[in-house]
Amino acid sequence: MREQTTVDKAIKRGHLIVNVPVFIAIIGCPALSLYLSKQNLIPGWGIGIAFFIGFVLAWFIWSFMITKWRIWAFDNVRNVHELKKRAIREKLIWNEGSIFEKTEIRRSEDKIKLKKNRKEI
Repeated sequence: MREQTTVDKAIKRGHLIVNVPVFIAIIGCPALSLYLSKQNLIPGWGIGIAFFIGFVLAWFIWSFMITKWRIWAFDNVRNVHELKKRAIREKLIWNEGSIFEKTEIRRSEDKIKLKKNRKEI
């Protein structure tokens, strides 16, 4: 039997396991490079590269973690229609068919689980 949770709890968990690591990557890489630059361990232009690396790393984290959250959430929330609407409204996931949705990293097992969940929606 599946564990049931509310839409609110699923959304909160999504923000916690998806957006917090993304935020840490976006802020952490430039902050670390700024510190290293102040210590004269890297050149000043390394800060600009760190912004780029932070963005790419954040996108990679989001692409991987959003799939994990999506599978968990759609398996454990009864009202999947409301979950999907709220997740889109709160910018946790993109609209179906969006170019950004296509950047999600999905293994073949993940695709099978998501396809099963879509049939239930």
